Amino acid sequence: MIPEVCVRQRFPTRNRKAGLMRAVAAQQELLGIGKDGANGAMVERDGGLQVMGKGTVTIVDPGEMSHTNYADVGANDPISLHNLRVHILSYGDRYHLHKRSLISQDG
Repeated sequence: MIPEVCVRQRFPTRNRKAGLMRAVAAQQELLGIGKDGANGAMVERDGGLQVMGKGTVTIVDPGEMSHTNYADVGANDPISLHNLRVHILSYGDRYHLHKRSLISQDG
């Protein structure tokens, strides 16, 4: 079973980075995935994700986040996110959704 994710499309062109980061701050069990319009991501049965196409896929992982002020600020206020893990992946890069880790190019 694939873990719960929050996906944002046309990620860089519409500057949705802040929205995706807010989403994972609000629900820290989610894994955020932002993809641009020039590519896709193939999700395999074992939980592997492989980037396809010319653009990038951004993974936002709050699993090790140590602090956020999300609950204390308004919808248009800036938020603090400490120790948030972010990966920018391009064609051929792979990421394991269950393990929340990169998959080596070697295996």
